[in-house]
Amino acid sequence: MRSVDASGEGYKILARIDRNLGIAACVTALLLLVAAAIGGRALAAPPTPPAVSNAWIRLPVVAGRPAAMYATITGGPLADRLIAVEGPKPARFELHASKAENGVMRMVPLVGLPVNPGQKIELKPGGMHVMVFGLPATKPDSRVPLTFVFEKAGRVTVSAHAMSATAPEMKAGEHSHH
Repeated sequence: MRSVDASGEGYKILARIDRNLGIAACVTALLLLVAAAIGGRALAAPPTPPAVSNAWIRLPVVAGRPAAMYATITGGPLADRLIAVEGPKPARFELHASKAENGVMRMVPLVGLPVNPGQKIELKPGGMHVMVFGLPATKPDSRVPLTFVFEKAGRVTVSAHAMSATAPEMKAGEHSHH
């Protein structure tokens, strides 16, 4: 065992060890806090998604032409954004808005759709809607599985009611999601 000399060299060594242990303890505590924060986020439940109801598809008059899909989206507790709609392959889904320009209605593609907390958004004929290109053969009154993809809350799956092109427009509340 080494004795402490009068010059205080031993005290300097002990002070250095004590300082290094303090730094190591601080670094360890910081790493544990970071790990807990990351782990806590990974275990947290995803946000409550917006609700999707009254989903229906107006089938085209002529086979092979695009169909149109409509629904009601009600925002959840947090702001989110609809980024895609998916369905049976090989169909392709595009979010559009109808705009009047110089007395002529035209469709304008939308890149996502913001959904505010509690906001009710109607995808409806003459307004915002989803164009469905290449929908596999679908009979009127059948069901079409669709998935609405939200940026934060993830996926919401619904069953859309397929309707003939000549059927009357479906009103809110006539059918809700499954």
